[in-house]
Amino acid sequence: MIGYFKNIKLGAILYNFVHNYILVLIIIIIGLWQRNNLIISLGVILASHIGLDRFFGYGLKYLTGFKDTHIQKL
Repeated sequence: MIGYFKNIKLGAILYNFVHNYILVLIIIIIGLWQRNNLIISLGVILASHIGLDRFFGYGLKYLTGFKDTHIQKL
């Protein structure tokens, strides 16, 4: 969300980069490969965060504004 201080486009790109399950999968795989429980836990926490966001209707952001998401318009 820090990217939104610069402009809407950068904010949406950074938000969507962090709030997707591909990044979660990469983090968990790295944790398994390194046998590091902290990294695995961070991946699981991020997955939970994304799931909770989606449950409350906060989806991936469109470049038109923070309240325009792929789930609904907030």
